[in-house]
Amino acid sequence: MRRPWILFCFALIAVPIFAVDGPKLGETIDVSIVNVDAIVTDSHGNRVRGLTQDDFQIFENGKLQPISNFSEIGDGNGVGQALSLSADRHARERQAGERQAGELVVHHQPRTIVVFIEHFRAPDFRRDPFFNGLHDFLHRTVRPGDSVKIVTFGRKMETRLAFTDKLDAIDRTLDQIRNESNAGVDDVTFEDYLLGETFRSQFSADSKGPWAEGYGTTTNRYPVTPAHVQRNSGAYGAQQNFRFMRMRDKVESITSLMNSIAGSDSKKVFVMAVRRFQPSGDHDLIALDRVAPNYGWSNRYRSDALIDYVAKTANANGITVYPLHPEGLGREGYGLEALFDYQLLNSQLPYLDELAKQTGGKLAWGKDIETELPKMASDLDAYYSIGYRATNHNVDRAHKIVVKAKNPDYTIRSRREYVEKSDQTRMRERVLATLLDQPPASAMNITVEVGKNRYIDHGQYKLPVTVHIPVAALMTDGGRGEFSVFVAWGGRSGEIGDITKQSQKFKMTTNMPETFDYSFEVLADASTERLSIGVFDELSKDYGLRRIDLSSAATVARLR
Repeated sequence: MRRPWILFCFALIAVPIFAVDGPKLGETIDVSIVNVDAIVTDSHGNRVRGLTQDDFQIFENGKLQPISNFSEIGDGNGVGQALSLSADRHARERQAGERQAGELVVHHQPRTIVVFIEHFRAPDFRRDPFFNGLHDFLHRTVRPGDSVKIVTFGRKMETRLAFTDKLDAIDRTLDQIRNESNAGVDDVTFEDYLLGETFRSQFSADSKGPWAEGYGTTTNRYPVTPAHVQRNSGAYGAQQNFRFMRMRDKVESITSLMNSIAGSDSKKVFVMAVRRFQPSGDHDLIALDRVAPNYGWSNRYRSDALIDYVAKTANANGITVYPLHPEGLGREGYGLEALFDYQLLNSQLPYLDELAKQTGGKLAWGKDIETELPKMASDLDAYYSIGYRATNHNVDRAHKIVVKAKNPDYTIRSRREYVEKSDQTRMRERVLATLLDQPPASAMNITVEVGKNRYIDHGQYKLPVTVHIPVAALMTDGGRGEFSVFVAWGGRSGEIGDITKQSQKFKMTTNMPETFDYSFEVLADASTERLSIGVFDELSKDYGLRRIDLSSAATVARLR
């Protein structure tokens, strides 16, 4: 199926021309609190409780930062509790006295958990530990008011369960996916099977070379690395192209899900179960142009750029990632099959482990998932939240963060970056969240009117759309203002298109209408399922959001 596409042609219907005085733009300085969750263990791996902010140091880009906010989140019979310690000395002393009296502030921070499962097929002894561990993890972490979303990825991303806190619905969905993951081969896993056949055929063809001598003997039973494969072969090139396309689509799906929960104030967790997660070669160097922003990278052009982008997107949105490799080592022992499995496993784990370290999460793979993943549930109940004040310069820029304990015997696990976001990036994330059924609250009450579609050819049609923007909701400076309209689309097969932005300046007039009517046409096809529209006031920073669901006949649109 060809990828659907949309052409936006914008036209502002009402543009006033006479200026009058309106609300004035006030000067503001954007200072935000950067919060970093830290898990502390001693030299034996045991959790360390009862620390204060005086036991920590936090550095941004190598510079020590004053701690402005501090909380210890504790496990109170499954209910999170916290004692918030202000940087103000008198408040800190007062709260410390309350703590000595045994009084803690009950902290009910909601949790948003996204479970991403890349489709796999495995025998029961490989499949069941993964699903058992995931089941126990969710039952230990999900409370009333939390939000869990389950997504699978084969050739496309598919939402299997929308956000819910109902454990019975979660269990039913996981059981369905478990039944789809039993041993065997289907269309998706057959493509990966062909990759393995390519590897084995290359090994057999090249096994007479000097680099393969000794393999399988008692003196050399170590796997041969992919570097030994003849890289000028057509099979290798086809393999790299396939891996690149699969990795690109996977990264786009993962980062879109991460961006969709950016606006949530909850504790955000991303459980990422993948079969393949490794650089796909030089293709990675050109893939980032479609998944910008780049957050000011100086190392953008690197072989693992797509993987690094996932870590930066997670850190930009305050998300902790728990990478999982469900299959682990499919076959044990020696021989060509085991050689391929060793090569596959060893090429995944270093990148998954680095992703976990960058975001404050932890890696588990194979049969260990059943025991290790439920233990990670305690990460959500027992940690320290450390905050400092940072000035937002309205740019997309990454800042290195290091949290240290003054006691050298303690080990700290926390995210390693804080990513500052521009207004435009935040607005794009809101539009994306609206497209993916997680709309953030908005203050601007825009309305959307959809006209009758007009068939073009080859299954394409034009759909006129008009956005009604309340004039009273827009701020002006000297009678002048500016707003931007963002539009994104989603396809029936899980595709997510690029977000289009158009800006419009205006002047206030006498006899103003109640709304600005902003019209455009969408060039779409039958696979275009929905649109997300956002309006952003460039002065007040207020915004409005709407989603449009297109009917299967592409003749009627319904507002949600």
